[in-house]
Amino acid sequence: MAFFQGFGNFGFGGGPDFGGPANNVFAQSYKCLPVSLLDRKDHLENGGKIILPPSALDRMSRLSLKYPLLFELTNPKYQQRKTHCGVLEFVSEEGMMYLPFWMMQNLGLQPGELVSLRTIDLPLGNFVKFQPQSKAFLEISNPRAVLEKVLRGFSALTMGDTICINYNNRDYYLTVLEVKPLQLSKAISIVETDVIVDFAPPVDQMFEPQATTDGGKAEATAAKPIPKGIVFEGEDSDSDGESSSAGFKAFAGGGYTISGKKPSLGTSPASFGGRTSTPSPKPTAGASAKSPAKDDSDEEDTQQKKFVPFSGSGYSLKK
Repeated sequence: MAFFQGFGNFGFGGGPDFGGPANNVFAQSYKCLPVSLLDRKDHLENGGKIILPPSALDRMSRLSLKYPLLFELTNPKYQQRKTHCGVLEFVSEEGMMYLPFWMMQNLGLQPGELVSLRTIDLPLGNFVKFQPQSKAFLEISNPRAVLEKVLRGFSALTMGDTICINYNNRDYYLTVLEVKPLQLSKAISIVETDVIVDFAPPVDQMFEPQATTDGGKAEATAAKPIPKGIVFEGEDSDSDGESSSAGFKAFAGGGYTISGKKPSLGTSPASFGGRTSTPSPKPTAGASAKSPAKDDSDEEDTQQKKFVPFSGSGYSLKK
């Protein structure tokens, strides 16, 4: 009883913290513990009901309360953290209250911390919208039937809460996005009423990155390999070290002048207005594919032998 004396400010029948008529509100604070600590009570994690001490039932029976009993739980450290629930049994130790662990997470409570409790009247709900945290919940055989069965263990739903559902030894989390009718408490009672259930797209599906087609674009715009045998200007051979003579060269063939004579070695297409030059000698077997480098003197001789228009000797008609 010393525990209750220490929290007499919360009283029975309201007070400055909770308010309300003296005969219609039960308010008290308890230390919270998860229901998993109770023997043979693990199944209570898959629901939304709490366990209170026998003294709470004795004192509430003396008040004019509406049934079924519904409660509002508040974290004294964070008054904005609230949730709503029903009661399953009155078998806990005095000063202790057991509740599902997901409910403690919504309230931001740690085991052994204080939680404020008071009775409340909630409207009967007719609509609730859930958002699964994972698309895996929608992939089970019949998610609506599973949810309907699990909600039998709930007495109330609060907008913004994330409830936990265990199915086939796997936990699924669903957030309550919307409830109707919507009142100041943002909660509804689902006891002995027909409720329409709707689902929003799962959270992980909404934020799933879309598949990009960059890889396909890269393949489409990738440079095609250069066929072997084609040599561009300024290149002697391809990457395999093959001879440049094996590939195509523009204006590389031999030719003859109009008089039937072979052109001189100094002529070239660039200097003779399109006339062809003598063909380059073919490499012999075992010889290097690249032509030997020329000395500076050879280059000077070659330039002197270049064709100069009207530079040849001639004869006049007179003897």
